[in-house]
Amino acid sequence: MLHVEPLGRNPDYLVVQVGETVTWWNIDVSGDDHSTHSFTYSWNSGAIPYLDGVYLTLIKTGQFAYRDDYTGATALLVVTPAVVQPPLPLLTNSVRLSDGSFQCTVTNILIGKTSIVEASTNLVDWVGVSTNTPSADSYEFIDGDAATLGRRFYRVLAMP
Repeated sequence: MLHVEPLGRNPDYLVVQVGETVTWWNIDVSGDDHSTHSFTYSWNSGAIPYLDGVYLTLIKTGQFAYRDDYTGATALLVVTPAVVQPPLPLLTNSVRLSDGSFQCTVTNILIGKTSIVEASTNLVDWVGVSTNTPSADSYEFIDGDAATLGRRFYRVLAMP
């Protein structure tokens, strides 16, 4: 029996993105060898001994049938284009100003995409303290209410 990673994926019909790595593990308790072999994408693992594995990093898109040459079991690997994730926004250059307020720069944001700065006093309960749809890739944030609080934590969220 072959176990396929990334975990949680169906080994009979596996969908991954270009750049991802797929690992096949032989977990056949009978100790038999297994293999993974495709005729349409150039990979052939050869024998995979019990408790051993092989991996393949995908570099092209398409649908690729593969089989275990020892059992004849077949499966389909579907490789889709990589989805570029937007950058995660960051809070940088944080400083407590002389009047007790908090200032930082919100960076790594997408122009025209709404971002929300949230604050918390206990890292559990978060409240939005600023919403901004920037016309630049960063902006300054100042929290004047910070002066009245002993401590306050901040995070920034990018809205979809």
